[in-house]
Amino acid sequence: MKYLNLGCGSRFHEDWINYDFVSNSLYVKSANLIDGIPIGSESIDVVYHSHVLEHFTKPQGNFFLNECFRVLKSKGILRVAVPDLEQIAINYLDTLNKVIENNDVETKACYNWSKVELLDQLVREHSGGEMLEIWKQKDLVNENQIVERLGDEFLRIRKNILASDIQQKPKQNKSLNKSVKSIIKKYIFRKLKINDENLELGNFRNNGEVHKWMYDNYSLKELLTNIGFSNVKLQT
Repeated sequence: MKYLNLGCGSRFHEDWINYDFVSNSLYVKSANLIDGIPIGSESIDVVYHSHVLEHFTKPQGNFFLNECFRVLKSKGILRVAVPDLEQIAINYLDTLNKVIENNDVETKACYNWSKVELLDQLVREHSGGEMLEIWKQKDLVNENQIVERLGDEFLRIRKNILASDIQQKPKQNKSLNKSVKSIIKKYIFRKLKINDENLELGNFRNNGEVHKWMYDNYSLKELLTNIGFSNVKLQT
C-alpha cells in the first residue's frame, strides 16, 4: 500500500510519501503542488491533505484535486480536511442573533471571533492577521468558544504565544535598521515606478498563508463527483 500526504508541513509519517512546497525533513520531498503532483498515474492507494485545498484559488484547487484523482489507483481513497464554510456561516449567524439580543462582553467577543473565523484568512494583509491579535490577548473571555471551534491546535498555539516574550519586545526603530541593500532596492523601485508596499502585499498574499477559496459539504462533494470520485461523504 502506498500512502501520500500532500502539503504535510511538520505533520508526516516516515512510512508515507510526504510532499510539501518546502521540505523540512529527510522524509519530506519538496514540490510546487500548484503545478501538479510529481507522481505517476494510478500509483497511490490513499491520498491525504489537511488544510491545503483552501489555500489554492478555485481553478488551482480544481486542478489539484484532478491531480489527486490521476495518481490514485482504481478504488483508491482521497481524504480531504478543509474549513467547513457551512458550519462557520452557521456559527456566525448564531452569534449575530445572540449579540443583537444581549450585548454583553462575552457575547460580543464570540460574535467578533465568528467574523474573524469567517473572513480574516481570506482578507488579511499581514501574517497572523486579526486572528493572531485575538490569540495574543492575555484575558480571552471567549476562550471556550474558540477551543470548541479549533480544538487542541488552538490551545497549543496559544500556550506558545503566552509563553513567549513577543508582546514585551520593544518595537525596533526602522531607521536604525536601514541597510545599503534596502536603500538600493528603494532607489531601483522608485526609478521603475514600483510601489514597494504593493509588492510586499503581493508577496504576502501569495506566500501560502491566506485562504483563497472556501468549501461546504455541497460544493466540495459536487466538485469531487464531477472530477470522477464516487461515494463522497462528510466525515467527523
